[in-house]
Amino acid sequence: MGFSIETSVSAVTVFLQGALSFFSPCVLPLVPLYVSYLAGGAAVVGEDGVRRYPRGKIFLNTLFFVVGISFAFFLLGLGLTALGEFFHNYQVWFARASGVIILLFGLYQLGLGKRTMLLEQEHRLPFHLNKLAMNPAVALVMGFTFSFAWTPCVAPPSAASC
Repeated sequence: MGFSIETSVSAVTVFLQGALSFFSPCVLPLVPLYVSYLAGGAAVVGEDGVRRYPRGKIFLNTLFFVVGISFAFFLLGLGLTALGEFFHNYQVWFARASGVIILLFGLYQLGLGKRTMLLEQEHRLPFHLNKLAMNPAVALVMGFTFSFAWTPCVAPPSAASC
């Protein structure tokens, strides 16, 4: 068919794609929230009653947040080759199993079959975020988790540039 997977994309194009994905509707509204989390607990009230934020501490938290984002994309790139080969080798079995699972969930949604509390309860991890003070380790984990929420927005342009 004449298709080639080998393409060449300049660094400027990759940078522009990243900048545009930053301004997407699924990323930009989250930025104030994350900035406030990264600065959380860092305010120092001076003798004059004015709140000041130590820039060094906030910069360190932000740096670890960015490292967390980068680490997640690094892991995805590292592991997708091996994972892709595994799924390719068992593609037919995964397609069949996925079809059965989708069919069972569809029947469950229609009300056919026995209701189970396992699927109808809310399950949460026991995190108490109000008790965690912002520090570089929390910022790293927050960046790592943010990158997975960000992946649907930035992965298509990023994958096209790789």
